[in-house]
Amino acid sequence: IFQNTGGVSGNEGFFDNIGDTERLGMELGLNGDLQKLKWFLNYSYVRATFQDAFESSSANNPNADANDLIQVQDGDFIPGIPDHTLKFGGTYAFTDKFSVGGDLLYHSGVFLRGDESNQLGRLDDYATVNIRGDYKINKTFSVFARVNNLFDQDYESFGLLGEPDEVPGFGGFTDNRFVGVGAPISGFVGISA
Repeated sequence: IFQNTGGVSGNEGFFDNIGDTERLGMELGLNGDLQKLKWFLNYSYVRATFQDAFESSSANNPNADANDLIQVQDGDFIPGIPDHTLKFGGTYAFTDKFSVGGDLLYHSGVFLRGDESNQLGRLDDYATVNIRGDYKINKTFSVFARVNNLFDQDYESFGLLGEPDEVPGFGGFTDNRFVGVGAPISGFVGISA
């Protein structure tokens, strides 16, 4: 596991062996056709935990002791891995040439890297909706359109702990959580061959 020793990006440190981990879960995938509708449903549950207690170097964790260590317990969740992931969607063919579809993607919140002891809470759960359309001009060419994150949902999919006061221009910034923000609403139109 990566052990953090400090730095703005949380990427200064070393790798260390920590004992056993466990990823226990299940996946369910269903799909089908209902006349002109093709649909799918994929769900996964993963309980990713540390199976041994250990001390972790986490210089940017506000709960670290004087030696920059946090106490990870047997059963603490591994950061960055969502417990629940759901993907649901479908495509409806209005004609042989024209179809419209969409999907909903849901991810439960994750712990931040550097918080292997799970003391700082998870990032929020999030869901996004995407829509698409396709028109087949002939056997070779088709025109498509797609809108990702249709409702412009604000979300974070990943996070780590860093040193905000060392970022140029952020001298008064005190929140040591750095998060990977999700892409805002976006649209694409194109031709495929």
